[in-house]
Amino acid sequence: MKSWILAEGLVRQLSLGYRALVVIESRDYMGHLLELLKSAKERLGLKKVLYAFHPWKEGAKERLKAVKGFWSELDDVDYSSSESVLGTTYDLVVLDSVDDFRPNYLARLIDVVRGGGFAVIYSDDLSSPSKLYKSTLVRHGRASDLFEERFRKLLKAKEGLVYVNDEGVTFKPYLRPPRIVEWRNFKGVRVTNDQLKVLEESDFLFHSEDPRALVITAPRGRGKSFVTGLLVGSLLKGNEGFRVVVTSPSLLNSQEVFRGASALKGIEALRARSGLMKAVRFGSSVAEWLPPDMASYAEGDLLVIDEFAAIPNELLEEALRKWRKVIMTSTTFGYEGSGKAFRKFLERAKESHLVKHVTMEEPIRFPHGDPVEAFVNDAFLLKVEQGKVVGESEGVREVSRKELANSESLLRSAYSILLTAHYRNSPDDLMFLLDMEFQRVLVKFHEGKAVGVAQLVYEGVLNERETEKLMKGEENPGHLIPQRIVGFLGLKEFGRLSGLRVMRIAVLEGFQRKGFGSQLLRKAEELAVSEGLDWIGSSFVGDYGVLSFWVKNGYLPVYVTSRGNEALAGFSIIVLKGLKPNVTELVRRLNSRLKERLALTAHQVYYKMNPKLLALLLKSTGPLSWNAEAVEEDFRAAERYLDGEIPYNAVAHAFHKLLLKALSLNDLPLSEESLALMAARVLQGRSWSQTAAALNLGGSSNAEKAFREAARSLLNVLISNRV
Repeated sequence: MKSWILAEGLVRQLSLGYRALVVIESRDYMGHLLELLKSAKERLGLKKVLYAFHPWKEGAKERLKAVKGFWSELDDVDYSSSESVLGTTYDLVVLDSVDDFRPNYLARLIDVVRGGGFAVIYSDDLSSPSKLYKSTLVRHGRASDLFEERFRKLLKAKEGLVYVNDEGVTFKPYLRPPRIVEWRNFKGVRVTNDQLKVLEESDFLFHSEDPRALVITAPRGRGKSFVTGLLVGSLLKGNEGFRVVVTSPSLLNSQEVFRGASALKGIEALRARSGLMKAVRFGSSVAEWLPPDMASYAEGDLLVIDEFAAIPNELLEEALRKWRKVIMTSTTFGYEGSGKAFRKFLERAKESHLVKHVTMEEPIRFPHGDPVEAFVNDAFLLKVEQGKVVGESEGVREVSRKELANSESLLRSAYSILLTAHYRNSPDDLMFLLDMEFQRVLVKFHEGKAVGVAQLVYEGVLNERETEKLMKGEENPGHLIPQRIVGFLGLKEFGRLSGLRVMRIAVLEGFQRKGFGSQLLRKAEELAVSEGLDWIGSSFVGDYGVLSFWVKNGYLPVYVTSRGNEALAGFSIIVLKGLKPNVTELVRRLNSRLKERLALTAHQVYYKMNPKLLALLLKSTGPLSWNAEAVEEDFRAAERYLDGEIPYNAVAHAFHKLLLKALSLNDLPLSEESLALMAARVLQGRSWSQTAAALNLGGSSNAEKAFREAARSLLNVLISNRV
């Protein structure tokens, strides 16, 4: 080991400010690790150390104790709570991968190494199926090692990385002259040129009273959240009684914003019981964090949306309707989710706000060209762009996982489509794609380019014991749709059926609305039918456009979660298509039962659902299984309201019965727009102002006027049906 740890090349690489990564994969991993740490402490002077592990695994604490022999004051963190160290920096990060080699953890924790420091990953076997995350990909004793093989291959090929195994050491130093970062001063705080540019451009927000939005995008590690906090703090100090609302997928995500604000002299940080900063204040001015669904409706002078690409489009649109001054940040390459939501929201923002987009490129913790950042981006495909795949003909074809692993251009092209088309992406997704065997991958090629991808996973065929566990509320992550249908709807026989879940389906921007997604679905259905499967379906966070796509292709919604995701504020929806007559009938029954749940609990369970989405669900479900009745008094009461004799609240019960009556008809006699309006007011019980805001109707009076028109149409149809 001394031959490389003391090598002048590695020491020189670190002295230039670059980082290094050491991966030890050996039966004698502890011997190699301890020798490395001893040399590092003696020769490199590393002081601030982080150790990550699963403390509850056998032998894990003993390994930590051995490392503490060199740094007794080191920080240790359980992988499961490793998000808590984001925003901090360390000279050395040691990653115990004996029990778990999980991409999410690795990418996150390598990121906290400062320039001139290094990270160590150590294990006996990176590919072991007993590792915690890898074990979730094992089914019937089988899983591939394609992800790990590619990881090793990249390690050996790139400069600045050390790979140690039982056969020896691979290392090529990275010695390019670094570009020196030029630091500036902003009110006593050191900032980069990029950060100063953001602060200067922010003046644009308050040049006039017009709605304006500042969009800040950057790769990880550029200090965009911190500089956003500096801007917030500056506004608090310069404006008495100024109120800022900060929102993000979780409070943890916004800690850098509050760190930036509190870096300015005189600003006080307020903390939650967890110890996380939840607000900052200066005199009568305050900036506080609120979850996305609350932030959209809150009052204030400025809304800050940190990592907005990880928040559903519906909440973002609501925020734009409510707020005139908005700052939005997003990671361009990373795993906060920077694809579909970013593009959709940016275009939407330009419709209502004057938008200025500022990008940041200058790293703040290490020099440009850092070899570890480049490796992490490549190994986990955090930074991928579309390119041509040579030799491909027009059409949809199945691509094997081995083919993906052996063709970097094909892998990058296909994976980039999945990255840009979904709200949430993570490095784990790449390991799943390459190592999980019970899946199929379809790619749509057009003019020599991959333009669409469908990732399909086999589910179902559960035995009696597995089905009973689901009935008792236990989870089975490998069978998401059966888990919901059996566990929540109590349909035990569904667990025995075989199916194909469309885990992800995406079409490249610029090629959408050309039928390519439907082509991928048809190919998936052909595969499922050829294998004699019973059903094909999907599960996704409720979005009007996404549900419309599935309904258009003949899929029926059968299940909606009873609780929305707190961070994403969305309800997960399951759609199914039966591939055999008996299963098709079963799907129809589930579909009709869903309408009943929606109609009877919209005021309570689904109150926060977007009315347009609720209307589409009601439109695409079968009639109520029971015949709702409305008596003569209900019709008369509705008529009196429409004639202006009495207010709506006096006849709300009548409209509820009349709408339920309409929902029991085979052909629902309302347009989708009218149904959304009535669903919001009658089923969800929203006020006129809330209804107007949800449907962008421009105020309470407009909402009630539109409601009267929809109600008159409904009443006329119901009266004609009585004759």
